[in-house]
Amino acid sequence: MKKFLSIMAVAVIAITGCKQPTPTQNNLKNILGFNKIQINKYNAMAAQAEKDSMPQIAAYFKALAASDSVINSKFVALATERKVQDTLSNQPVELKSTNENFAEAVLALSVEISSMYPAYIDQAKKDNDTVIVKLLDAALKIKEAQSQVQSLTADAAAQFGVCMVCGNVLDMSKAPETCPICGESKEKFKLFR
Repeated sequence: MKKFLSIMAVAVIAITGCKQPTPTQNNLKNILGFNKIQINKYNAMAAQAEKDSMPQIAAYFKALAASDSVINSKFVALATERKVQDTLSNQPVELKSTNENFAEAVLALSVEISSMYPAYIDQAKKDNDTVIVKLLDAALKIKEAQSQVQSLTADAAAQFGVCMVCGNVLDMSKAPETCPICGESKEKFKLFR
């Protein structure tokens, strides 16, 4: 029976022209959902940090939310073009203490940098999807930048800047004249402090 159903599914696909989504298309769905959840989480974590009188960590969370929003807008545009929709719905955010939320953010970035994005890039290369490889490579660089500015949360004078073109996050006290990722002028950066 299972073999018959499989044959029928292949026949329906062949007749209607429907194609099974590639692994990269499935990964794109996952990225859309994950980013949506992370943006909501970072905004809630920022509010918690403000409530806990930890303004630098609040600024960092706001910068992460803004950065992820810029990154996600690029994935949304590609998904819209390809008629791919995320399947994850917003989930309630479980907040902890600001220190625990910060540790969770550090861990999430570590996973994105060390395994999630590299795996998605490898799969997109296997699927010969050069458009999404380029987008994923840029997102990985931005995630690395998000991780590099974590130490600024201990500096009360630090200012986080988010490039509103590509999502890059920088220490604005050391910011170059142009974004190192997309080349836009530093006037395109939004400050968070």
